[in-house]
Amino acid sequence: MMKAGAAKMATTVRQIKDAFPNSFTGKGLFSAFDNPVWKDNFTATDLDILFITRYGEKIESPFLEHFDTGNGVSDNDLTTVARTIYSVFSSQWSHLWKANISEYDPIENTDAYISTTDTHENTTSGTTQTDTDNTTTGTGTITHGINETETVKGTGTVKNVIDEDTTGTTSGNSSGTDSGENNLFGFNSSAAVGADTNSGTTSATATSNSSGTRDETDTETRDTTDSTTRNTTDTETRNITDKLTGKQTATTSGMGNGTDTHEEHRHGNIGVTTNAQMIQGEIETWKWAFIDNVMNDICKLIALSVY
Repeated sequence: MMKAGAAKMATTVRQIKDAFPNSFTGKGLFSAFDNPVWKDNFTATDLDILFITRYGEKIESPFLEHFDTGNGVSDNDLTTVARTIYSVFSSQWSHLWKANISEYDPIENTDAYISTTDTHENTTSGTTQTDTDNTTTGTGTITHGINETETVKGTGTVKNVIDEDTTGTTSGNSSGTDSGENNLFGFNSSAAVGADTNSGTTSATATSNSSGTRDETDTETRDTTDSTTRNTTDTETRNITDKLTGKQTATTSGMGNGTDTHEEHRHGNIGVTTNAQMIQGEIETWKWAFIDNVMNDICKLIALSVY
């Protein structure tokens, strides 16, 4: 008969890599985390591969055995395991991540801002009285423009009179000689035969007198238009004086409240450590890796502390 202890020893030992068989295909533990603080700096697939190659040989813890069915953790249970782990360490990882990405000067061991606020109240009141006589004297010019057109239209008659007397005498003499030949034709004869000749002398004298008077009147009617345009400018200058006599009173009162804020920034090395010591501390600090710390924390829940 086999003892109970011997039966326990015969049980198959499951390792972390057995629980997450798909870590190399993008379905490992880190791929199941929902919005972790390191999501912008690390790729989930790369972290899956890094985790399983570093810690895959570790033996499952009772916590992980509860979800491992022998064929690995199912997709639904993988989400549950990841959510449980992150809820346990989320606060710690958030603070470590802020420290991991913080910016500072490695050779300064103080960086302090000192802010002071001064509050003050001021009250003011007063009355101002002013007697004022104001006199305003001015000169103004008023210009009147007159544009006037005058038209004269008339009808006139022009009469031309011609008075002419004509007197004259005309006289003359004329004389001349006349001669001629008379021919006769016989019976049934086509040729003429001279019969007789004649000659004579004529003279004449004539005298004529003429006189007369001619009166001629020409009448012409004309329409005449005369147009006259006059531009007239009248300028008037006036002196005007306005005088204002009065009394003005102004009262000012009020309260002013104010706040003055002063801020002082102190930084540098206060002298308790040397710069060399501070640089050495910086080197030691960055030997620590944030993601290594995360993976070690995860192993605290899903793996035994010994192989």
